[in-house]
Amino acid sequence: MLQAVFRHLLAYVLAVGVALIAASAASTHFVVAGLEAIGAEIGVSERIDMVLNDLKGLGPTYGVVIAVGFAIALPVGWLIGQILKPIRFLRFPLAGAAAIGAALYAMLQLYDVIPIIGAQSTEGFAAQLAAGALGGLVFAVLRGAK
Repeated sequence: MLQAVFRHLLAYVLAVGVALIAASAASTHFVVAGLEAIGAEIGVSERIDMVLNDLKGLGPTYGVVIAVGFAIALPVGWLIGQILKPIRFLRFPLAGAAAIGAALYAMLQLYDVIPIIGAQSTEGFAAQLAAGALGGLVFAVLRGAK
């Protein structure tokens, strides 16, 4: 029993971490693309520095947002998987995407803008959802979900 709890907790923590890293990197990518569109030249080392700085800056706050979202969405995904068995394999990736989508929408409602700069375009928003789905997939794989 304790081993199963530890496995689920570890899967949750790693899923949040992967989603945060992917979301931060995706946000940075869209910011860099915007800068390049106006003529900035950004080399590989600057890109890496920007990704690391964005992760450092976004990590504490966005990490908590993702962790809370996943804490709500993953159990809901499990429940949906119990009801809709044919799409069970999609439950955790969809839950991860929904968690981030709901969080970004809530931020938009609260602040009248999405504070994650790289998520303000349709493509950037979709990349954030993909990061959440990736985190949900990590949870499913590590948890051994069927």
